[in-house]
Amino acid sequence: MSADPATARAQGVAEANAAADVAAGLGLADPDGSGAILYYDMEYYNTTDAACHAAVKAFVSGWTAQLHARGSLAGVYATGSPLKSFTTLSDVPDAIWPAHWIFSSYNAGATVWGVYSLLDDLWNDHQRIRQYTGGTWRRGAVSR
Repeated sequence: MSADPATARAQGVAEANAAADVAAGLGLADPDGSGAILYYDMEYYNTTDAACHAAVKAFVSGWTAQLHARGSLAGVYATGSPLKSFTTLSDVPDAIWPAHWIFSSYNAGATVWGVYSLLDDLWNDHQRIRQYTGGTWRRGAVSR
């Protein structure tokens, strides 16, 4: 995505349109792209880089605004720190999918709460799913 916030926002809008169109084509949304919740996978980035963080926030705001305009809900997958900052956007995502690995395999007791850098009172009305387990990164490969 562009480092320019205005361009990044436009890219978020374009990605929302593309996602809504694909979801409609797959039958996961109504034919006009409405009626779904779609998640954007915002992988880790340096939140201490102010310019980068501003561009990401603009992108997510554009993503959210356009999905709302299309009649769908907007979700974002990311780690806790950037997710927390999205609460200040004019267009706040409807749901989140925080990545915070706390187990090495399936655990029936896993919860969506207690994600680092993310208060439990944010997105607390059935608006969370959580990636609580994953592989170990090793030279570009995932071992399980």
